[in-house]
Amino acid sequence: MKKIKLFQKKVMIPFIIILVIVVATVLGIYLYKKNNVKEVPVFSMNDIGMTDFWQDSNQTEGLVKEDKTQSVYLSSTQEVEKILVKEGEQVKKGTPLIKYSTTLTSLELERKQIDIKKMELQLDNAKKELEKIRNYQPNAPVQEPIQPEIPEESVENYITFSAPLPEVPKNKEMVPAPLTGSGTTELPYIFLWSEGKEYEKSFIEQLLLRAGAGKTEVYAIFMVRDNNEIYGNFKSASKIKFTKKADEYSFSIVKNYTEEDDPIVEHKSENNVIEVPTIPNNFEEMEASYTAEELRKMTLEKEKEISELILNIKVAKSEYKILESEIKDVTVYSKVDGVVKSVLSLTDSEIKTKPVIVISGGGGYYITGYIGELSLDQIKVGQKVSVMSYNSGSMAEGVVKEVSNIPLSNYRNFGMGNSNVSYYPYTVFVSEEATFKADEYVALTPQVENTGSSGLYVMKAFVLEENGKYFVYVANQDNKLEKRQIFIDGGAYDNLKIKSGLTTDDRIAFPYGKEVKEGANTVEGSMDDLYY
Repeated sequence: MKKIKLFQKKVMIPFIIILVIVVATVLGIYLYKKNNVKEVPVFSMNDIGMTDFWQDSNQTEGLVKEDKTQSVYLSSTQEVEKILVKEGEQVKKGTPLIKYSTTLTSLELERKQIDIKKMELQLDNAKKELEKIRNYQPNAPVQEPIQPEIPEESVENYITFSAPLPEVPKNKEMVPAPLTGSGTTELPYIFLWSEGKEYEKSFIEQLLLRAGAGKTEVYAIFMVRDNNEIYGNFKSASKIKFTKKADEYSFSIVKNYTEEDDPIVEHKSENNVIEVPTIPNNFEEMEASYTAEELRKMTLEKEKEISELILNIKVAKSEYKILESEIKDVTVYSKVDGVVKSVLSLTDSEIKTKPVIVISGGGGYYITGYIGELSLDQIKVGQKVSVMSYNSGSMAEGVVKEVSNIPLSNYRNFGMGNSNVSYYPYTVFVSEEATFKADEYVALTPQVENTGSSGLYVMKAFVLEENGKYFVYVANQDNKLEKRQIFIDGGAYDNLKIKSGLTTDDRIAFPYGKEVKEGANTVEGSMDDLYY
């Protein structure tokens, strides 16, 4: 028996030692983990949310298409020669309706083309600026040369400024006078030009007169710069050729400049050599930096500018298409079988704003709009839609006739929308009583009831989606994380509009990782860290 007890003692002692070691190890691991748990950063909705988002609607755009109806308008460049139908007359498709002259349409068409090119150049520059802003880091120096060096190979593209030397009597000198140049293709006149300012017929006459008696063509560069200052930041520039043939004046684009070949340099030295600007010695002291909040605002403002430019280009292209159709034929023909509903008198004061002739075949207008999947439940057949023409400003009310269940591929609202969201087309019908033109560009705004939405937006990256439901992790009063479902009322771009579940007082976790779970400890996150 003593041997057995001795054997038991010998066995128990190592077992107890092993048990103590295991318990100590487990306890050590537990204490280590407890003391080394990573605190999850949380961010205030006051900092990362938006309550005044500029694109706070489900508004989209579309082109007007006529259906069994036709409205004939008179543009600002047209003059009626003869109206060929009477009110109440039955017409067939192909019946001539009106004949007009287009003495100024070709000039207006070229002007519109130049406007489009300028806006496309501004859009390209704005996109580059947005890319720069997105690459900035909070509170880090932004190293942008105040006066960048001009590459030697591009020196010949830069032109010096000197006092203009008019070749016409002073009392006939044009305003504004060119900064320099002689009007040739090699030495074009250079003008500091206001954005949106047009080239009137009288201006072209003065320009040709300045070039010399008998001249029938002249070249000029028009620069648009910040604050209308010669050395203001480059916005756009175009080299234009103006031509006179008989009594007709026209112009065409020779070249559109970019920021890289900006046609400007400060001056020439006495030996006629171009002096290349250099970066100041104290450049390091002049470096700028931006806070995270400033960068966010800069990004939003630049995105808004880009969206507006894209919209303006679309509107201008629709106007160009209408002008183009005017030049093809001076006679307008009926597109439908119907009755002449109305004919304006040539002496009517509203002949430039209302349709001269309206043909009714029992139809109206159809417009296709687009809605993001996050707002798809807000569009239904029979729903009313407000329609406004960007071209004329006229307004009407339409009705949703169809909502497609097949999303469009590669559609992004304004060219800047959320690439992770699908967009669905819907069709709106407007009665023939509306004063719209075919191919006009219009805004569509669905009329929705007040949903009680908070007007609070948050970027989609801060939100988790599980089985069609949306969640965030929110810090509670004890600074522990809680998982909370939120409800979405649509969205725009990469932002979701919060219907309920979040307020500006909440703090939500980001980024999402294995540490983000209910009960996790939290710490106040820094906006600077968020950007990094």
